[in-house]
Amino acid sequence: MPLTGFYYQSGVLHPQILKTGVSIKFLSGVAPEWEYFIPEIGNLKFSLLIPRGSQLVILKWEFPAGQSVNAKLRVRPFLCFTALHALQKDKGTPLCDVQTSGGSVAFRYAESSDVLHTVSTGAFNAEPHWYYSVYYEEESRRGYDALEDLFSPGFFEIQLGADEAILGFSFNKNYSLEALTELRNREILRRRQRSRLEFFSEQFLVKRGSGLSVMAGYPWFSDWGRDALISLRGLCLPFGRLEESLSILDTWGADLAEGLIPNSFPEDGSVPIYNSVDAALWYVIASYETIQKLSVLQLKDQRVAKIKKNIHDIIANLKIGTRFNIGMDTDGLLRAGVEGTQLTWMDAKVDNEVVTPRIGKPVEVQALWINSLRAAADLLNQPAIAEIAAKAEASFNAKFWNHKTKSLYDVVDVNHQPGQNDDTIRPNQIFACGGLPWSILSPDQAKDVLNVIESNLLTPIGLRTLSPTQSAYFGRYEGSQRERDYAYHQGTVWLWLLGAFVDAWLRVRGYSKEAKHEAKLKFLAPLLECSEWNGHLPEIADGDYPHLLRGSPFQAWSLGELIRISEMCRGDENI
Repeated sequence: MPLTGFYYQSGVLHPQILKTGVSIKFLSGVAPEWEYFIPEIGNLKFSLLIPRGSQLVILKWEFPAGQSVNAKLRVRPFLCFTALHALQKDKGTPLCDVQTSGGSVAFRYAESSDVLHTVSTGAFNAEPHWYYSVYYEEESRRGYDALEDLFSPGFFEIQLGADEAILGFSFNKNYSLEALTELRNREILRRRQRSRLEFFSEQFLVKRGSGLSVMAGYPWFSDWGRDALISLRGLCLPFGRLEESLSILDTWGADLAEGLIPNSFPEDGSVPIYNSVDAALWYVIASYETIQKLSVLQLKDQRVAKIKKNIHDIIANLKIGTRFNIGMDTDGLLRAGVEGTQLTWMDAKVDNEVVTPRIGKPVEVQALWINSLRAAADLLNQPAIAEIAAKAEASFNAKFWNHKTKSLYDVVDVNHQPGQNDDTIRPNQIFACGGLPWSILSPDQAKDVLNVIESNLLTPIGLRTLSPTQSAYFGRYEGSQRERDYAYHQGTVWLWLLGAFVDAWLRVRGYSKEAKHEAKLKFLAPLLECSEWNGHLPEIADGDYPHLLRGSPFQAWSLGELIRISEMCRGDENI
C-alpha cells in the first residue's frame, strides 16, 4: 500500500499511491507533520525535524495513542549528490557504497569523502536501483531541465505498533538511536520555548566559515550580501540576537574590498563578486542599528572596533570612487553604474541585457548614502562626514523632487548625463521617507510619496516594482526563465518592500497608537495570513490580482520585514 510515488517522463505516477485523505500541519507549531488515513488501519502520523545547528534529519512515524496496530513500514531513500542548481544523471555506476556497522548503515559517496549515516528502529535491506527520468513539474513550468535520475541503495523495514518508528539521516556524523531521540525531544522543547516568528526567523541563520551568514531564500538561493544585511535587522535585532548580528557583520565585513561588500560568493568558493552599490551601505545601516542596541560592556567588543573601521573604509572609498564607477559626485550624491552591469537590488539580467540598468544616481541609493553618512558621523564622531551628509541631502531635495507627479524621480543624471531624469513610478523612492533611520523628505513630501505609491504600487502583501500604468509593466511572474526575469522588477510584487512603506506610513502619523492599530489591521494582518500555514513568507507575488505567490517560498528579507512591521506596530494594545 504505497503512500508516496514519483511522476516520470511519461507523465505516469508510479507507484499508484494510496487514494485517501492526506493532511499536513505543524506538530505543536514547531515541525511539519503529515497525517495519512489508511483504510482498515487508521491514521498514521509522519513528522520531519531538523535540529538547529546540525546536519541531521529525523523522521518519525506513529499511530495516535490508543490505536492498536500491527503493521510494517517500508521506507526507501532516494539519494542525490549534486550542486544546488544541477540535476543528477546516472553515470553507469552505483552512487554510493553501503557499509553496515551495528545498528547503523552508512552510504559512502563514490566521488567524495562524504558519508551519509543512518540509524533506525528497523532493519536495512540492500537492494540498489537507479530510478530514471523522475519528472519535476514545477521545474518544467519554470523552463528548466525537469528530469532527474535518483539512486536508491535499498530500503528500511520498520515495525509499526505501540512504539514509535524513527529513521535518522546525518551527514558525516554517526548518532546512536538514543542520542537521536534525545536530540529530537530537546529540539522540540527548545522550539516551544520560542515565539512563532522567532523560531522561524532563526532558520535563515547559517554558518559561513567560522561565523554566521543569512540564507537569502530556500530552496534556490544561497547567502547574498544585500539580502543578509537587510534581513538581519528583522531576523536578529528584535529578538536580541546581537551576538548573531555581530557575527554576520563580521562575516561580510571580512571580505570588504575598496569600500564594497560582496554581493555574493560563488558556489565554487572562488573570489567574491562585488557587483552591488548598496550592499556596503546596508552594512553601515545594519551596523549602526546593531551598535545602538549593544550594552556599554558590549561596545568594547573588538568586533565593534572592526565594524567601525569597516564603516570608515566604506565612506572613504566611496568618497574618492571605486569599482563600477561608484563614487561621490561634486554634488555630494553617489553616482554608480557602467553599461552591462546591474548594481542595485533591481538586478535582473537576460542574456547580456540588464533589464533595469538604473545607471546614474538611483533614488534609494541616495537615501542609503545620506543615512550611512549620518550614521558614520555619529559612530565615528566625525563632523566632516556630517557636513557631507548635509550637502548630499540638499542636493537630493533639489534634484529628485518631481513637481509634476508629486513624487521622486527613480534615477537622476541617468547614464551620468546631468539633468536626465527617469520619472518611472517605482517603489525605490519609499526609502527616502521610510525603512531607514532618518527620513530625508519633509512630512508633506513624504505624504505625497505615500499617496503615489499607495495608488500605483501598493497591494495587500507588498509593493509592485512598476506602476501598471507604464507600458513595460508585467502583471504576472510566469513562463520561461527569460520571461520571468523580464517581469522580476517590472511589476512583480516584492513582499520585503512593505516594511519600508509601513515605516513611512507610521512615521508621517507620528507612530501614534491609533496609527499602529490601523497598520496592524491594514498591513500586518494580510502578511500574517500569508505566513499562517508554515510560518514563512515567499519572495514575490504577481502584480495583478489575485497576487498569486511566486518565487522562493521561504525568503529571508520577506520574513525579516514582517518581524520589523510587527515591532513597529507594538503599543496599540490598549485601543
